[in-house]
Amino acid sequence: MNMTFDSEEEECEFYNRYAKLTGLSTRWSTRKAVDDGAITYRKWLCSRQGYREVKWFNLTNRKKEPKAISRERCNVMFSIKYDYKVQKFVVAKFIALHSHELA
Repeated sequence: MNMTFDSEEEECEFYNRYAKLTGLSTRWSTRKAVDDGAITYRKWLCSRQGYREVKWFNLTNRKKEPKAISRERCNVMFSIKYDYKVQKFVVAKFIALHSHELA
């Protein structure tokens, strides 16, 4: 939790390396920026986080078979925020508890 990163790219490289070593795949969920486009907050999730809404199971005009269910409500999450005092990105939250087997 006390890690800092000089840039968004450095944080992205770190988390992708962590994910590869632990056997999970990631996706980013939220990204917030200020008016000039500079990122102030980013949240990464496990690719199996969340679930498919029920409405997608009951479509009457379906033309193709539905995709296989791949999400299992995994709670893994990693978020960073920009700290203006130290002029760096800091880890805001990190949850490493998986609800599924890792690759």
